[in-house]
Amino acid sequence: MPSLLLEGLKGSRAQLTDVKTWWKFERAFDHFVDDIVSESIAFSQVIDLLVIPCERLTEDEARLLRQDENSILWHDPRIQVELKRRVQPRETWFFRKLGEARDVLNRLHLMLPFGKVSHSGTLK
Repeated sequence: MPSLLLEGLKGSRAQLTDVKTWWKFERAFDHFVDDIVSESIAFSQVIDLLVIPCERLTEDEARLLRQDENSILWHDPRIQVELKRRVQPRETWFFRKLGEARDVLNRLHLMLPFGKVSHSGTLK
């Protein structure tokens, strides 16, 4: 009986290898998604630390900056002066790191098929 089982497993080695490969991919992809979620949380926390203590911002301005990374308030000269004041004397480092994060996200966006997948989940 054991030899029959071994012979059967030998015949399914290719399928088992495919399952193992898929399992490794799925685990790696899950870690990738977890890393993205972690970075998103860290980004939100940095924004909170940057915006919340700004005494020269109204509560509404701080709320909008925290909730909408595309808010026009990010480009308001008065708010930019306040944010630069908050990160002094590390302004150069801080804004360089933000630029690096933006570049990585842009490259990631180009690598993944955003906008290329139909509602059915297939590539267009």
